[in-house]
Amino acid sequence: MKESERSEAGGSGLDSGPLPEVLERLCDAMHGLDPDWNLEVWLIKKAEEEIELLKMDLERERIKLEQKIHRVDSIANRLEPENEIFEASQTNLFDCFDIAAGNTKSPFIPASIQDEDPIDHPHPAKNLLDYLPGEVSDDPLLAVVAQMVLFEIDNIMGRDVEMVSIKQLNDVLSEREISPEEVDEAIDHLLMAGAIHEIEDDCFVPDE
Repeated sequence: MKESERSEAGGSGLDSGPLPEVLERLCDAMHGLDPDWNLEVWLIKKAEEEIELLKMDLERERIKLEQKIHRVDSIANRLEPENEIFEASQTNLFDCFDIAAGNTKSPFIPASIQDEDPIDHPHPAKNLLDYLPGEVSDDPLLAVVAQMVLFEIDNIMGRDVEMVSIKQLNDVLSEREISPEEVDEAIDHLLMAGAIHEIEDDCFVPDE
């Protein structure tokens, strides 16, 4: 008897009609190993396992994004003089990318400050985004690292060298806690934007 026929008798735990051939073969094999095996119970168990895996994947992604945001804030703040940051009206990193933060007002901040246009006090990373070649990325860390790569290429080229290797960039940027993977991603972005050119393997010059 096929599993599609068994289903009507309740053997598989499903009564939705004929099953795909691959499921019929699975049911036949599993019933040969365990006569009490139930397809519906098995599918529910598999679905629960997949949901748990998805939850773990989402949690990992959330942690990675939080770490990225923290690092971008840290890098951007190091690039700005402390006395230029007005904490009472300072926007957060997401303001650079038009992510709404709500219109609530705090009773502890003067109304004159709260009524000011937030663009008057941009996040430090916004200055870097304005000068980033190509289309503005929705990845704030990429925007910051790409600008730092451009700066270091110009800086190294000023020493009368013909090109800048990726090793030189990694050596310099690793001191600022920028990983080789982040440098690679920034270089790819700058190459696509035409801001730099690769003249030899992993060796670059800025666009003139």
